[in-house]
Amino acid sequence: MVRDLARFGDTAWPFTPLARDFYSPDQPRVPAGSPEGGQFQPKDGATAGSATLQKGGTFLKGSAFDEMFPGKSEADFEKMASDMVASSGIKFEVRIAPGKGDFGEPGVQLHFKEPGPTSDETTQWYGTFLISDDGEMVFDLGGIKVGDSKQGAGVARSLLKDIASTAQANGATAIQLHANIDVGAYAWARAGFVPYAKWNRVKDEVTERLVDLVDENKIPQSMADHLEASMKTGSKGIWDVADARYGGANIGFELLKGNNWYGRLKFSDGKAKARFDHYVNKAS
Repeated sequence: MVRDLARFGDTAWPFTPLARDFYSPDQPRVPAGSPEGGQFQPKDGATAGSATLQKGGTFLKGSAFDEMFPGKSEADFEKMASDMVASSGIKFEVRIAPGKGDFGEPGVQLHFKEPGPTSDETTQWYGTFLISDDGEMVFDLGGIKVGDSKQGAGVARSLLKDIASTAQANGATAIQLHANIDVGAYAWARAGFVPYAKWNRVKDEVTERLVDLVDENKIPQSMADHLEASMKTGSKGIWDVADARYGGANIGFELLKGNNWYGRLKFSDGKAKARFDHYVNKAS
């Protein structure tokens, strides 16, 4: 599940860590009194606070890996993780393991966690590189959680921008996610994502809400007709729905809040990318 990061700022929503063994039980801590005190001591001789790579589970090997990601190696994914850490400017430790997408597609999962004394104070996120149903490599963003000390600083938007940029630079053709958690169905549409699953159900629910809003005299029938016609042209109609305003009211939010859908943003789609760039670059 994607934790919505678009409550018009960085929101501390609930987050379940990928695995309990993100840090090994015997990983030593930095000595008390050190400027890095309270953090886990990075392994393999790395300096405190630098990116540290851990691997979990049985990593994909040989023909299975080659068939899934032609031309890619395990080292390529390790480099992607390092690039993402470098661009974020945050002291992450990284865990790489086999993972799955929302529909069980196998892939390579990356989990980034900032060392900290409590989970509330750590920033962490995870996602999975996988092959989509059309045979292209995409990045499935699983969740982002911003630590309390970084709230309100635009960290989530910055991370999202870096994630998309690094994924695209390393061969991914799109980023996808599950748009849910109260405002996610609205916010991700505003950010340029388009439903690739559950679109018909979303259309039906929005149509029902349009009827309610007309009956409650919150919007005119002509507006409802326009939005219904837009949705009939295809899944990009969700953008018109999300952008809808009337009399100063955010109609788009009213129509999409509480909904959920599986969305994808294709980097080659100029209009989608323009919406995404506007979203991640605007002030929180």
